Amino acid sequence: MASPSSSADASASPSGAAAQATFTVSIGLDASDDPAGQARVITFTSDAPGTVTVNLKTTTPPGATHMCLSQGSKEVGCKDWTHGTFTRTTSQANVRWMVTVIGVGAATPVVQVGATFSATSPTVVIQGARFDGNAFPNTNGLFVGFAARAPGSVHIVASWGGHPFMYQLSLVDESSGTGANKVPEQGPSTGVDATLPIATAGDWQVGLQNAEAGFGPTEMTASVSWP
Repeated sequence: MASPSSSADASASPSGAAAQATFTVSIGLDASDDPAGQARVITFTSDAPGTVTVNLKTTTPPGATHMCLSQGSKEVGCKDWTHGTFTRTTSQANVRWMVTVIGVGAATPVVQVGATFSATSPTVVIQGARFDGNAFPNTNGLFVGFAARAPGSVHIVASWGGHPFMYQLSLVDESSGTGANKVPEQGPSTGVDATLPIATAGDWQVGLQNAEAGFGPTEMTASVSWP
């Protein structure tokens, strides 16, 4: 999967206070027509009342995505589209949001799912992702862009089942345009738990990919937390 670019305004907040958080997950989708296909599930929590937006952008045509948004236990709605935005206002704190995405019919697009919300210590969790290997570039790992609100570190935790693979991590400072900083090839392993330094506030992107050819669908769960 090619690394996307992301852009977001980072806003610092006092320690322990909720402030605007932004992320973009770039990920390849299964087709809903595929009997073995499954939705990607992306979850995050807003820590304060306010407006939450969730958007979809297709980066490789053709094909639409069936996208659903839930607020707590309530489904907000579902759409079949190539791009679009859900906007919700909540008066509550500590609300869990869930986004599901899968290709419509035979479509297997690569998409960017983005969100803006209020958080103290933002985290996004991706379930049903794929770690298929460099022979399957559209379903080989994921990239998460985020707006760091202050210097600190990004924490990425992922697991991909029982088969150990060599893997590649990357971290890009998109605000400075310094390009990809690749962590030396790691593994073999069935997972990763890594903390990488964030030097300045601004737009960053962390990537995780299987460094081997792979052997077909390999499910992965991942979480990314940032300052």
